[in-house]
Amino acid sequence: MAEVYTFPTGVAQQSGNVELTVEAEVTQANCGRDITAQSPEVTGSAPLRVRDLELAMPVCDAIGDFLVLKNMVNDLKIAQK
Repeated sequence: MAEVYTFPTGVAQQSGNVELTVEAEVTQANCGRDITAQSPEVTGSAPLRVRDLELAMPVCDAIGDFLVLKNMVNDLKIAQK
């Protein structure tokens, strides 16, 4: 499963930060298992950054819960045009 987040920085109406979090849902398919994933990040003209991730998912009693993966991606800093 994957989710893609994009933000149209070229049309931002105000300056500020966009705070980003990454979460992993505990499901029937992944509970009690070790999972591996990758998090690709493209920011402006910087080269692609890929982070490898290994998670030990909680047991199946936790189905429906979410693990919050702190510091996976940087917040976006937006400058008003």
